[in-house]
Amino acid sequence: MIHFNLHRQNSGFSFVELMIALFIISTTLSALFNLQNAVFSRLVQSYYRATRILLLKKTLMERMFDISDQEQHEGSEKIKDPSTDIVWKEHKIPAHGSYEYIGNLYRIHVTGSWTTMLGKRTEDVIGIRFNQPEEPQESQEKEQKKESAEKTKLKTSKEHP
Repeated sequence: MIHFNLHRQNSGFSFVELMIALFIISTTLSALFNLQNAVFSRLVQSYYRATRILLLKKTLMERMFDISDQEQHEGSEKIKDPSTDIVWKEHKIPAHGSYEYIGNLYRIHVTGSWTTMLGKRTEDVIGIRFNQPEEPQESQEKEQKKESAEKTKLKTSKEHP
């Protein structure tokens, strides 16, 4: 007589149970890796944006302390790392309205632009510079100092050929 043992005990997991467990683990790990990648990507973007803003502020400060009497001034600069195009424009603010008694005010506008995967991005920094008007006596003294310095240069170049 043949006996069929219908109540066999399995001492392990079936293939389907292993596949379901593997699917759950892989889905969870994939989500965690995607989250880590997104956080790291955002961190790198923030770092480059902060670096670009500091470069714009550096350019603004350079323009703020460039004391030239030009009515219009503009220029540009390309930076490789991080890849940024910097453009600055400087113009004299007209002396009317609330600026009527101040004069010698210059508006400096610095713009940085770059391209990312999401498209073109820009940042703007604006500053106002005041040029102290020179007194007539001070400007004459400066001219005299320049002339004496030039004469000294000419004398030393004649003495030492």
